[in-house]
Amino acid sequence: MNDLTTAKQLMDSDPEYTCALCLDGKRAVSRGRGISPLLAVLNGKDKWKNACAADTVVGRAAALLYALIGVKAVYARVAEEGAAAVFRKHGIALDCEKLVENIINRKGTGMCPMNIAVQDVSSPQKAYAALKTAYTGESAKWITI
Repeated sequence: MNDLTTAKQLMDSDPEYTCALCLDGKRAVSRGRGISPLLAVLNGKDKWKNACAADTVVGRAAALLYALIGVKAVYARVAEEGAAAVFRKHGIALDCEKLVENIINRKGTGMCPMNIAVQDVSSPQKAYAALKTAYTGESAKWITI
């Protein structure tokens, strides 16, 4: 079984899991919302370069963070067209169930605020800096399995 399949199965194994990472037998899951799991990875000590990820929703902001992490493939239940473009630019494989034009905010009243924060940013490093400033939610925790 490859890392992408394993990541997808891990995320599907518990409805509370929102994100999973797999790399050569190393596996972790998160229950964090939005981009919080990705910010936690970038703020943490574990490195996930060349890992495969599974995620519930991936917008352009998350795609830029995945590029900075250095993953090689992402499975998403829902992916935004802007995320797909970021993945193509950075050579990251994307497998998704549904591709949408935009990710909508949680209230359903407009675009995702994290995507708005990076709408004019193309560099993953600059996106990370902008998103650390824009994100005001709780920090996500990762569970090693």
